Amino acid sequence: MAQMVGPCLGGMRVLEWLVAHPERVAAALMIGTTAALVADQIGSHEVQIEAIRTSALFAVA
Repeated sequence: MAQMVGPCLGGMRVLEWLVAHPERVAAALMIGTTAALVADQIGSHEVQIEAIRTSALFAVA
């Protein structure tokens, strides 16, 4: 069982885990997040996610 904390965009990821894998999450805390987005937020979050995926700081070893 996981205990998850996610601010902003991370909070949306926590919500995704809660929906997709409720049996794997023991506790969750979302800070400054939402369950729904408007079109411009979707676009900016896609850019943020791609920046994280391509950053050497977040590389998976």
